[in-house]
Amino acid sequence: MLTQLARNGFLGGFVRDLRGRARDITGADSRVLLFASSQGAAEFSAFVAGAPDPFFGGPSKVKGLTVGGRSGYLIEPPICDCPGAYPVYVGIVADGPRLLWLQLTGPRVSIDDVHHLLEGALSRGD
Repeated sequence: MLTQLARNGFLGGFVRDLRGRARDITGADSRVLLFASSQGAAEFSAFVAGAPDPFFGGPSKVKGLTVGGRSGYLIEPPICDCPGAYPVYVGIVADGPRLLWLQLTGPRVSIDDVHHLLEGALSRGD
């Protein structure tokens, strides 16, 4: 993965990890990765979507995702066999040289939650 990040011109990024008790969402892992170019962000997004299992476990399901006119991917990792395990959805969307990466988990988390929160982040420029 480090080689792929370097190949795509990765410059840096930040992570916000939020945990709590909520009826729907109990965890959010929000990342913004900055690349030297739009092409680098798009290529790394495609790399993650093309081989998601090393990131999330497998077998993961991958679908196309459009948010705010931008194309990306929705990844559904398998639910572990742990007691109290919740569904997980990951949305990855390139926005110019930025790659927004949002992972949500919770008892009633949905694809709509991922879409809505990514859309808000894109409109605010997060």
